[in-house]
Amino acid sequence: MNPKRLLGDPETNDIFTQPEIAAACNTIEAALSPTFPKCEQILNLPSPCPQLRAGIVFAACWAIIADGEARSKRLSNYRRDLKTVHQTAAAAVTTAERLSGSLGEVAPGYRAIMLDHFTRQGCLDLAETVTSLRKMSAIAEAHLEGISAMRDAGPRRRLGFEFLVKGLADTFADVTGRRAAVSKNPYRERYEGNFLVLVETIVRVLSDIAEASNRALPHPKTNGALGKAIERILRPIDKTPTEV
Repeated sequence: MNPKRLLGDPETNDIFTQPEIAAACNTIEAALSPTFPKCEQILNLPSPCPQLRAGIVFAACWAIIADGEARSKRLSNYRRDLKTVHQTAAAAVTTAERLSGSLGEVAPGYRAIMLDHFTRQGCLDLAETVTSLRKMSAIAEAHLEGISAMRDAGPRRRLGFEFLVKGLADTFADVTGRRAAVSKNPYRERYEGNFLVLVETIVRVLSDIAEASNRALPHPKTNGALGKAIERILRPIDKTPTEV
């Protein structure tokens, strides 16, 4: 998966190692598990398909988290905060590299003594610190790019649903090699397509989870509204050619 995408890589991104988030995601994964074979069948994939399952859980967890946050924050606030994290981390990289260069100017013997002292005092390794700061800056930038592609409509927007569609679209492209899309059948006057069915399947489960917690996951209820919403959400990331 392209690390510049909004949701990162389910296999390497460690955001869900935080205990409270990990516990919530384990609950979501357990609720989604019975639907995995159906999702694999919808996309004509072998079962089990670990990449699809991991991507679905990752997108679903982000949807629930984003929905909760969207109740109290505007997207403009997220953009501001993420931009600050990205810029601060990038500036810290420059500072750490400057410090490393300054240490390099110290006489070798004395520099060795200083580094040994640093180690015994529990100071962070500069090279590892620079690497970590670069990763932090890149992750914040990736999330900033994703958030910037969304329109700011205040705290009542369907942010959780948007995160879900974007995450599932990334996963769909990764496991099928095709761009996620929906189509409208002019004879039946309904939206159709494997991706639409996938979204419907996952939304149904997440709605049940939300209702069990006395909450709701705002999402389009009718086929027409759902199809139009997916088209709108996918438009900013609709960059790869559709398989003919």
